[in-house]
Amino acid sequence: AGLGSMAADAEDEADGWARTEERLASRSAEAHARLAEHGAASHRAEEEARRRLEEAEARAWACTALVWLAFVALPALLWCLGDALGAWASATLAIVGFTCPTIWAAQLWRVMAAEHRSYSEVQRRAAMEAEDYRARAAEVQRELEAVRRRLARARGEAAQVRQELLDSERDGASLGGAMRVGMHLA
Repeated sequence: AGLGSMAADAEDEADGWARTEERLASRSAEAHARLAEHGAASHRAEEEARRRLEEAEARAWACTALVWLAFVALPALLWCLGDALGAWASATLAIVGFTCPTIWAAQLWRVMAAEHRSYSEVQRRAAMEAEDYRARAAEVQRELEAVRRRLARARGEAAQVRQELLDSERDGASLGGAMRVGMHLA
């Protein structure tokens, strides 16, 4: 009865570790799935931020080209129209013609700088979150490996106790048979 009880206890312990292994395997799969989902989501967010940055940079460069064009073309235009417009009108047109595109370009460069900061922040946040997800997945994987080692030991112990039980039953049967033969001969 003692070995039978030990065998049942060993089987129960192995079953408990097997259930724990199943739970941890499920958690590990979920952690890896969350990591993959995060990777896809952060990639989309990063692409969107990069697109906004590139658009802002293109607008800033276009406006900067407009400013350079104003600095090149406006003096020649004002020179040609100077007699027709008069000095005050030419001066006003020069001030407005140079100032407005320059202010607009500066504003567009500030927007581009803000988009660059936003893009950098998206990258930084995605990297930190990915590291967090990787750490969680690695922790679950370590726990799973430890449980699998413990499960293998528990199964080995259960198999050993079962073998001892079978050996004792076989030896007991042999001893009983020998006793019957001995009693019969006596």
